[in-house]
Amino acid sequence: MLNINEVIETNKMIHEMNLDVRTITMGISEPAGNCLVNVKNIHVVICKISTNLCNDSNRIFSEYSDN
Repeated sequence: MLNINEVIETNKMIHEMNLDVRTITMGISEPAGNCLVNVKNIHVVICKISTNLCNDSNRIFSEYSDN
């Protein structure tokens, strides 16, 4: 769990050091069933989907960036 000092430090980095924080969220549906099988399947899905993540995120950044 975060403590107040971590929150203050992050806030300082964003405002005083102009830290630019961007995230990409990936939604994955988890089917009901055996938990261990699901974990393995989710790992495969993440690896497959995220193969082009850097290229795709850079393309999207260029498309929507103010810079």
